[in-house]
Amino acid sequence: MMQKYPIPSGIRKKLQEDSFMLQCIHAGCSINMAIKTIKNKKCNWCKEKFQPRDSYEAKIKKFCSKECYWSSRRKRKKRKCNHCNKEFEYVACQIGRKFCSLSCSSESSKKSRKGSGNPNYKDGKASWNKYKKPSRSHYTVKHFAACRKYRKALVEEHGYPFCEVCKRSDRKTEVHHIYYASRYPRHKELHNFKNLILVCVQCHNDFHASKLKTEFMNLEQERGLKELFK
Repeated sequence: MMQKYPIPSGIRKKLQEDSFMLQCIHAGCSINMAIKTIKNKKCNWCKEKFQPRDSYEAKIKKFCSKECYWSSRRKRKKRKCNHCNKEFEYVACQIGRKFCSLSCSSESSKKSRKGSGNPNYKDGKASWNKYKKPSRSHYTVKHFAACRKYRKALVEEHGYPFCEVCKRSDRKTEVHHIYYASRYPRHKELHNFKNLILVCVQCHNDFHASKLKTEFMNLEQERGLKELFK
């Protein structure tokens, strides 16, 4: 016959509050065991107690029913708009809402994304404020017209379009400004053929990612771009 292992009186008293006692009876075994029960929880909405089904549900469940859950989601709260400071109502599912309307949201983003707050900011070098701001339509038409002229001149000279960096002719080609149009938007030599080069899409992306620094320096020296953009 196996020896009985009693539970100490202090632990027994604690377990009696939130547990029930079992005695194992198997092949003459007589061991006292304590099986801990799951405590009742209070619903966050109706404040009534409910019994979770298991320990996992006891950790995550906050409402006794779906009705209580959706009632809490539809509960309206008040908050001040971050732009106009007017008070507006929002439901719990909109907990991250900061503005009373789309117009306030857009006006706030316009202010916060100016200058250094804009992700495309380049230490002031890409700012239109350096020159008088031209109309966007005029800038776009003039820009693409110069690109078309350069492509046409290169095809007439060589008979077919090709990348002037990797010399491949089996890829889609685009005209690239060696000195970026964003840095010199109103410069008189911006669309000079010396500042233009026909490149494939891959080389074009590499130029803008600063992966072709050696090629850029060679082109800058060969075509005399520093003197041209003084």
